[in-house]
Amino acid sequence: MAISTTQIGRLGELLVQQKFLEKGIDSSALTTDSGIDLVALCPNGSFTFQVKTCFKDKPAGGKKGKPSIDWYIPIDCPADFIALVYYSKRYVWIITKSDLDE
Repeated sequence: MAISTTQIGRLGELLVQQKFLEKGIDSSALTTDSGIDLVALCPNGSFTFQVKTCFKDKPAGGKKGKPSIDWYIPIDCPADFIALVYYSKRYVWIITKSDLDE
């Protein structure tokens, strides 16, 4: 059975929540698609996250290039942070919007 893009996105969100829990950070998923996927509750406040998930690498430049991973992130992202997930390796990177601009 194939995994849908919605399911891949949810897998990424759950992996980010797992990583948060491993660090003692509580988080909650939002039920609507407003550009914010998770809210994390930290000792110094709450922070919003948009999660973008790449399920597995794909050949760059079509079918002949080296394996590559990528994410589409909208310019008008309303979240405080962006969590980039490379699901097949269980990697999570968290960046700020200013990091993204650089």
